[in-house]
Amino acid sequence: MASFTVTGGHLGTDGAVKMVGIGDYLNNSGVAADLTVKVTYGGTTIATWLFSAVAASATRRAVLFAFILSAANSASAQVGGGMCSVGSAAGVTGQSASVTQAMSAHTSATVDSGTAQTLAVTMQHGAANANLSVNLHACHVVRIP
Repeated sequence: MASFTVTGGHLGTDGAVKMVGIGDYLNNSGVAADLTVKVTYGGTTIATWLFSAVAASATRRAVLFAFILSAANSASAQVGGGMCSVGSAAGVTGQSASVTQAMSAHTSATVDSGTAQTLAVTMQHGAANANLSVNLHACHVVRIP
């Protein structure tokens, strides 16, 4: 869905980056379906959020995520984690009283951040169906000093 290049040396031994995004998910298949949101860094999965059996609805649900990747006192050691939420079928505007939220973390990644690496987010359906769709409207990555 979205990928960014983290330049070599950017994380160093104590740097970090934050990724935030907003999208929507539609399950108009008539049956419950799974949605998986995943963050990878240098090909290593850092966070996975699985939303199982999302009820069918003709209304799009909001998908929001926030994730932090940090060096762990070494250019070849990282930790990361974040939260992802999928809104209710009440719609994507206004306040939602029914939100499914999940946390995911990785405490021992060993990617060489001395070279450029790809930081990516994907959103994937649990099954192929023309009535399932996901959109990523915005995704931003910023360096945390």
